[in-house]
Amino acid sequence: MKLRGVAFFLPLAIASAANAADANYPVVEILDAFRDGCGSLENQQMASASLIAAGWTPISRSEEAGQLAVFLDFSRKAALEVAESSGVDMGEITSFVKTVAGEEVFMVLDEVKADGKRISGCQLYDFGEDRPIPAEQAGAWLKRAPFEIKEFPEVRTVEWSPGILSDHGSFKIFFVPSDSPARQMFNFYGVALKADTLGAE
Repeated sequence: MKLRGVAFFLPLAIASAANAADANYPVVEILDAFRDGCGSLENQQMASASLIAAGWTPISRSEEAGQLAVFLDFSRKAALEVAESSGVDMGEITSFVKTVAGEEVFMVLDEVKADGKRISGCQLYDFGEDRPIPAEQAGAWLKRAPFEIKEFPEVRTVEWSPGILSDHGSFKIFFVPSDSPARQMFNFYGVALKADTLGAE
């Protein structure tokens, strides 16, 4: 092939390689970041310290913007309604941000206290992501098969129990597609991960 022909095809080859790379979601890197950030869930304070130590940057209420702000506003209003109707203590919802393998992802902490018990939650959100995390790939990373898989047009969920760490009650992966009928109800579409623990207040 003449040099001119090589020069013509080289940009196409580079573009093709770039598109192929973009098509692969950084599953292992995202799961590693989630595990390292959500390691300690004994309470919200320790979870926050764990995230900061793992390189996550806290986001103040005034700094919340875009889809994160919309989602957290919705979540806080829902939490307030639950607290008022059931009398439980809903802790402050806090958020953090980190870029993982080129993906800007957010971590959200929440906590519920009632009847002397506490549920501490840690969730990762990749807003607008249209590449789901395959259950088999996550299972290979976790070195065990999921406890349950659910597939609906609105949302797909994969759950492990116990969670990533032995003291975690569960670990769930969610994928809400952009055309989900429940997108407006969730105020979210994309990839989400969730870990939680149950313990005494």
